[in-house]
Amino acid sequence: MEFSKFEERFQKNFAQLTANATHLYEVEVDKDEMWNLYLDSFPAGTNEIYRTRREYDCSCCRHFIKSLGNVVVIENNEVKTIWDFDTQSTTFQPVVDALSTYIKAHSVTNVYVGKLAKVGTKENFERLEDGLVLKHNHFYLELPNKFVDSSFRSIGDIQGDYRDTRNVFKRSLDEITVESLETVLELINS
Repeated sequence: MEFSKFEERFQKNFAQLTANATHLYEVEVDKDEMWNLYLDSFPAGTNEIYRTRREYDCSCCRHFIKSLGNVVVIENNEVKTIWDFDTQSTTFQPVVDALSTYIKAHSVTNVYVGKLAKVGTKENFERLEDGLVLKHNHFYLELPNKFVDSSFRSIGDIQGDYRDTRNVFKRSLDEITVESLETVLELINS
């Protein structure tokens, strides 16, 4: 039950974080390292072995964290991760704090391009041998349409266009001289 409350806060935070954002960005991280950090950041006694793996070690959540866990928003020249929020939980707060610190320690390298509106698995059910049905909650988000690309272009192609535009702009700023700018201003004024 505690995870479902955490997940609700996570979704609410994401909605607030992206409400005014025009783009989402990716930070270059080792996604396996990020997943292991997620698992290892739970306080002692809160992520114990459940059957064969730890309680919060599931393939649905692993896929979500590797897909979207390194996404950030840049607002007022400040990088904000999807993990920057108060969980109101002693179990999950150390986890989101660790992930936020990890993400912020790395560089933004790309614009995030999503091809699917739904990321993750909201829930699934398991029928036990005695007939009891267990409900398992997972990380899940529905991306706003502005972050979902429905064209037939590949993610790499779209990211390449953004990267090329950035590189041309940066090169222009690096290479243009003050004298060239003064000449342009003189031509405009004449």
